[in-house]
Amino acid sequence: MEILHKNHRVFIQDGSWQMLAELIFGQDSDGIFNISRTFVDPSLRGQGVAEKLMIAALDVIREENGKVRASCGYAVKWLGKHDEYNDIFVK
Repeated sequence: MEILHKNHRVFIQDGSWQMLAELIFGQDSDGIFNISRTFVDPSLRGQGVAEKLMIAALDVIREENGKVRASCGYAVKWLGKHDEYNDIFVK
């Protein structure tokens, strides 16, 4: 299962290009990235896919020397449990 990255999105598609999982992290007007949406198709839930998307997105944000906040409920909870991202997480 390959995680793709394009235009401040990380996502997984099936062979027919159907979206199976997606995390959106656009930049707000203040330049801080905001994780605003996490979606995982029911067929992939319970397999750690959302966490893999989080890590992929945060890797991209770090590469861009960015900071991140979250308005998505999943991302807020996940970031609250992972102190290793405190250097880029704006609470």
